[in-house]
Amino acid sequence: FLKEIMGAFRKEYPNNQAKITQGWKSRDWELMTLESHSLKGAAANIFIMRMKAICFFLEQSGKTFQRQLEQGESIGQEALDRVQVCLDMLEESFREFQNSKEFEKIMSDAE
Repeated sequence: FLKEIMGAFRKEYPNNQAKITQGWKSRDWELMTLESHSLKGAAANIFIMRMKAICFFLEQSGKTFQRQLEQGESIGQEALDRVQVCLDMLEESFREFQNSKEFEKIMSDAE
């Protein structure tokens, strides 16, 4: 069972990550929020807590940016820079997950 969940996560991650990045680049804060929320839940299901925390930050940032946009407020460059750092960290946390001994063990034990 765990092998299937982890395999599905590994397969779906690139799509989630691409949509988060698309939301970021197009300043579609709703898309970034929704996809971050989805990936946060998936990461939590397989105990990738660093990724869950990063996704939580991205989700909350998207909500904040959307609210600021609706209220006619500008989004500070520092806040945008923090999101960019988190996007880089997101990819790093996925590589760590894929390269972890635990992932390798679960995937090989279940075969």
